[in-house]
Formats: sequence, structure tokens, C-alpha cells
Amino acid sequence: MEAKLTLTATNLGVATIGLTVNDKITIVEYTETNGSFVPPTPTAIGLYPKSSPAIFSDTTYSSAKTVVQGHDGSNGLAGAISETTFY
Repeated sequence: MEAKLTLTATNLGVATIGLTVNDKITIVEYTETNGSFVPPTPTAIGLYPKSSPAIFSDTTYSSAKTVVQGHDGSNGLAGAISETTFY
């Protein structure tokens, strides 16, 4: 089951996935990942440069805008975070 949680001080997101009071959630941490495969990222094999998250002023606009740079190098206008904001 895929679950997307919205955590707030009042509901902690439990209603989003149908949990009720006293339900138990099991969290498992594995020490080994034998039997699973995650392909290397383009950065890991040298095809794409590394990028550190940052906030900066983008002066390529007619008036400078505050921009957030993501871990993957994408840039988005600060304060307007959505899937379509990054370029």
C-alpha cells in the first residue's frame, strides 16, 4: 500500500492512510540489502554533476528572484514549491 502522510500537530497524518487509535505500525530496518538492486544514478557514474541544495538570488530574471536549488540541480522559485515549479 502506498501512503502519503500530511503531518500536523493535531492529526499527525493518521487519517490519510486509515489508521485509528491503538493501531500498530511496524518499522523494519535492514542491515543488509542483499537481494535488492538500486541502479547507479547518473551522478554516481559521472554523467551528471553533483549539486548541493542552496538558496540564491537568480539575476537572469528582469528583477532578481530568490531561488531554491535542489539536490538534483533543479531550480525553483522560493516560496512556490510544487512539482511544476522546478526547472
